[in-house]
Amino acid sequence: MNEIAVEAAQRYAGPSVGSCCLVRNAITVGVWAVLAAGCSCQPELPSNSNDDDTTPEDTAVPQGLDTGPTPPCEVPEVEDNGSPSDANLLPMEVVGCGRLQETADFDYWETTVPADAWVRFAVVSRGLGAIADVHLLVLPDGGVAANREDDEGTTDASLLFPASADDYLITVSEQNFSGDEERFEYELVVSTSKAPLDWDRFEVEPNDDFAGALEVVAGEVLFGDMRGGIDNDWYKVDVPSGKHTLTVTVEAFAYGSAGNFSLWLYDQGQSLLPPGCDPDGCGAGQPNCVPCEVFGPPAGFARDPVLEYESLGSETLYWRVAEFESKFGEAYWYTMRVDVEGA
Repeated sequence: MNEIAVEAAQRYAGPSVGSCCLVRNAITVGVWAVLAAGCSCQPELPSNSNDDDTTPEDTAVPQGLDTGPTPPCEVPEVEDNGSPSDANLLPMEVVGCGRLQETADFDYWETTVPADAWVRFAVVSRGLGAIADVHLLVLPDGGVAANREDDEGTTDASLLFPASADDYLITVSEQNFSGDEERFEYELVVSTSKAPLDWDRFEVEPNDDFAGALEVVAGEVLFGDMRGGIDNDWYKVDVPSGKHTLTVTVEAFAYGSAGNFSLWLYDQGQSLLPPGCDPDGCGAGQPNCVPCEVFGPPAGFARDPVLEYESLGSETLYWRVAEFESKFGEAYWYTMRVDVEGA
């Protein structure tokens, strides 16, 4: 179980039998006190009888007390929530839950982020023992949508990003459009969080082309994002004389970013590196082909790219960070570490 699934299982487990859940617009059950009626009698001599006290207990339920089944979570899904106009309200820091109960079922929720903050949107199904392959879509009222199909190592999904104060529409669906009354349950929670990584400084715009490349010092970690529409972020670093290895490490998707980033490397004459690389990528029939575009590890769910290049030194190297599908918005952030090490 991944970190998000463990967090959902430990922190947001449903209430135990007999407890009360807080549901939006529900009536709070009052506190009931059972008072024993007094009685009096004359003292009697001890009895030789071994008969037990068979006075029946009063098992009547106080009038008005809700004896129905305990809700499965704090905010259960209320059908029909199959359109944005019928979205269920989900306060922050509260667990919502639902079921993808039929083919192509889309459940809509909405929440309000009251102030700018790092916010996690998390939906868990496999982590609860269900089988839904959930898909998460988050749309701020004043921004652009971000989606997540799978976290690394699980088919559950979450997004973590520096969210603006706004109303957010959340869509939960099944990636394969499957659904059933059983085993397609999920839990959803929106909660504030802290930044998952540290950095030394922010990207400075405009750095959208080769001429505007932002100069980086070896050893720095920068924070950047793709908020400005279809974006490419350019950077450069000076390599000292002698052989050195340039390493550019992007961390984003593994920590909740929606971005699927790639890296492109250039020399001072704007030629792609390494020399002879293929800008169109490499197919199965090209065993000696070297792609110019650097992605994350090819296996599993990993997305974050690491670029390494052996330089002969005494040159300035340039690179750009791109979002593979040209997506953008506040959820498409990254941190980038730059290292230049001598041979």
